[in-house]
Amino acid sequence: MHDYCKLTSSAQSRVREQNQMHLFKQTVAELVRRWRVPMADVEGMYDQDLLSFSPEPNLALEPPQEAELSFLLTLKKAGWSDELMLKALSGLTKPYCYDAQKMLYDVSQRRWLTRSSLDERELTIEGQINRAREDKDIKTLKDIASEAMRALVALTEEALNQEQSDN
Repeated sequence: MHDYCKLTSSAQSRVREQNQMHLFKQTVAELVRRWRVPMADVEGMYDQDLLSFSPEPNLALEPPQEAELSFLLTLKKAGWSDELMLKALSGLTKPYCYDAQKMLYDVSQRRWLTRSSLDERELTIEGQINRAREDKDIKTLKDIASEAMRALVALTEEALNQEQSDN
C-alpha cells in the first residue's frame, strides 16, 4: 500500500488517558536522557508555561505527560526556538499531548494539521462513490457526476477535433 495521507484538525492526534496499566513508565530523567537534551531545556519549557507539569527527574510519566514532553522535545530537536514554539503552539489546546508522528505545521496558514492514513479505497473514484453512497452524500455524488460529464464532453470534443484535423 502507498503511504497516502489526509489532513484533518489537530484535535484528532491528542493522546488521551489510557485505561491499560503501563508496567514500565518512564521517568522524566529517563526520557530526557533518551532524547539527549539537557534537563535545563525541559525546565525552561516548564518555566515558559509550555510544559503543563513540573518536570521532576523522578516523576513517573503517564502516557499524556510522556506524549506532551516528547512532542515538545521533537520541536526543540528540530531547531524550533522557544519564541517560535510559543507562537506556533498558541493554536493548540494545552496540555500539548499530541502524537508528534501525526502532527504537521502548515507554515503558510499558520495552523496545525493531523496526518492520518488513507485507505486506498478512498483514493479511487469507485471508493469515493461508495463512501458517498453509504453516507447518503448527494452533493458529493452530484459533484463527481458533474466532473465526469465535463471530462467526457472535453474528451469527445478533443476526439472530434483530432478527427477533423486528420481529414
